[in-house]
Amino acid sequence: EVAELRQREVRPEQKRLGDKRRKVDVQMQEAMQLFQSNAFSLARDKFKEILAVDPMNAEARKHRILCDEKRFELERAQQKKGQADSAAELLREGQEALARRDFERAVPALEKTLELRKDDPEVARLLAQARAARDKRETEIAFLRKRGHELLEKNELEEALSFLVKLREL
Repeated sequence: EVAELRQREVRPEQKRLGDKRRKVDVQMQEAMQLFQSNAFSLARDKFKEILAVDPMNAEARKHRILCDEKRFELERAQQKKGQADSAAELLREGQEALARRDFERAVPALEKTLELRKDDPEVARLLAQARAARDKRETEIAFLRKRGHELLEKNELEEALSFLVKLREL
């Protein structure tokens, strides 16, 4: 009689443990499928649910940490891809501005490109070219302005006009 009572008492507890184990097994399969399909945020949440029920589950703990690592790796890869896309766009913008002789746009675009592509000799060359052309044009502008004003002061209007036309072309 005592043995029979103990069996009855143990059975509900065993049933609860069995149900818990089956639930954890099902959740673990779902979590692993999410992990294998690179849905790391969802997988991490599922592993966290498992650990709420079974805090000593070493496999769930290990994979929850792996999810965080994989998410971090994916974020870094996306960040690098974004930087590469941004650098390519800035380079294109800089090259187009340089071709139009729009040095005020070319220089900053190429400087930003070089920040993203620190060791790119082609970008460094284009930036040096843009800066040199910008500086040369600024020197020409200063000279033409000064000479044009001098000619105006001397009342040499035709020659002053020719300097102003050249200045406008720059």
